[in-house]
Amino acid sequence: EAPRYDCSLHLKHLRQTWGTGQRNWCCKQLGVGCDVMTSTRLPFDCFAGFSNWQAGWPLGQQAWCCDHFGRGCRPTSTL
Repeated sequence: EAPRYDCSLHLKHLRQTWGTGQRNWCCKQLGVGCDVMTSTRLPFDCFAGFSNWQAGWPLGQQAWCCDHFGRGCRPTSTL
């Protein structure tokens, strides 16, 4: 049976882009996206204060939110 959802698509932004059905299916079938569905409190709120993340978020929050949600990522130089 073909997968109902592409569980790799928009993984960094799944909170904003995946519906409840996709989160449930991907979590149950592949163990992907489950952390968003649990009642466990996340270490940082990656949405609060995002408009001023560079000045307002501590470096630890920036790194965590970048790794888990693709938010607060500092640009990398290619020199």
